[in-house]
This record gives sequence, C-alpha cells and structure tokens, in this order.
Amino acid sequence: MRVKTTAVMFGATMALALSGQVLAADDKPVDIGKQEFEEKCAVCHGKSGKGDGGVAELLKKAPADLTVLTKNNGGVFPFGQVYG
Repeated sequence: MRVKTTAVMFGATMALALSGQVLAADDKPVDIGKQEFEEKCAVCHGKSGKGDGGVAELLKKAPADLTVLTKNNGGVFPFGQVYG
C-alpha cells in the first residue's frame, strides 16, 4: 500500500510541477516560472523585465525589454522563441 500511495503522491506532484505551480511547505502555491526568472534573469532584465537589472549597466549590450516581447506577442511571453 505504501508504494501505491508514494506513486500517487509523485504523480500529483509532477502534475502540479508541469502546470507551473507547486505547493510550498506552508501549502501556498509557488510560481516556478516567476521563481526561475527572479533567480536567473532579473539580475540583467530587472524584476519588471524592462532591462533595468542590477548588472545591466555593466553589459556591452543592454538587456532586452521583455515586456515589449510579451506585448508584441499578444500578451503572452514567447517562451519558445526566446529559449528555442
């Protein structure tokens, strides 16, 4: 019975992860995409995504304003084009 319960819990966790959200220890949803952006992208693109991150001025080429990419794609960030 323990194996079956573990499998069900794993399946539920994976379904939530694939949806972009998981539950933190306090049962509040965590937006994985937002967390990933803040950890890996915001340093250059800024928390607002406008290219005003803390190290932006140190780069030879200014980071893209990601809000423009979203605006020009009907309000949806073009994930496949950026990471593809």
